[in-house]
Amino acid sequence: MNAKSGVNFVTVSEEQIEASTTIAAPGPPDGELVTRDQAGRITERANFKAGKLDGETILYDESGAVTQRVNFAAGLMSGEMVYFQKGVAVLKSIYREGKLDGASTTFDESGKPIMQAQYRAGKLHGDAHWFGPAGKAVKRSQFRNGQLEGVTVEYYPDGKPHIKSEYKADKLDGEVLEYTVDGKIKNWTLYQAGEPVKKT
Repeated sequence: MNAKSGVNFVTVSEEQIEASTTIAAPGPPDGELVTRDQAGRITERANFKAGKLDGETILYDESGAVTQRVNFAAGLMSGEMVYFQKGVAVLKSIYREGKLDGASTTFDESGKPIMQAQYRAGKLHGDAHWFGPAGKAVKRSQFRNGQLEGVTVEYYPDGKPHIKSEYKADKLDGEVLEYTVDGKIKNWTLYQAGEPVKKT
């Protein structure tokens, strides 16, 4: 689990696919390979090119429902990865050369987004948003190269700001403002390099 985003990322490696696939022909796999369990049920379909995963890989549960779709290029995750629970997409992420790169969205069981974030080269980079059951924003943070950088805002249930915090290099640096439900400043604290230096 990513400590900052709260998201469990599900990934498929080339080794996992190859370890559970029986290859009848000698040499590296090439083309589509289908894996079945002892009952004959298909558990995965994988595409190979010159021995490396290349193209779409699909994983299935015991009922035959799709649990994951992921694209590979030259053995590395590349493109969209979708993870399903009970037929509902609960995670959609974009990969590039084996790393998260682009938008990643986590959904609840009803398909509503609960977290949206941007990644670059495997690290949080850009805005990240968290949502409550009703779809209202509960938190927004800014990241740069995997670290908090900029303003983080936590919201009241009605959508009004509750706490605004400024970060630099993953540490509180700047103002932290706590607001009352009617929008008045309740507390003010100034931070430098993660330490409070002034408070009212």
